[in-house]
Amino acid sequence: MTVSGAIGGIPELTALFVIFTGVIGAELGQIILKILPLRSAMARGALFGMGAHAVGVNKAHGIGREEGAVAGLVMVLVGLVNVLIAPILVQCL
Repeated sequence: MTVSGAIGGIPELTALFVIFTGVIGAELGQIILKILPLRSAMARGALFGMGAHAVGVNKAHGIGREEGAVAGLVMVLVGLVNVLIAPILVQCL
């Protein structure tokens, strides 16, 4: 939220869309798992951690311990990349 405010965004709206994305991503993630033949715990965990944030990590923990651990790691890494790249993208745009 700090980065959102620093680059001209509205932090409250950022929080709202992060929550919305997490809930929708967790529900769609289950549908995607039924459609795609993802057998690897790493792939299933990354799907939820990347697309559904903390709600996805919780959902991945419900699937399995390894999926939950991978989802948490992916969520943190993507967050760090976003925080580091967002200011650079603002300068480019």
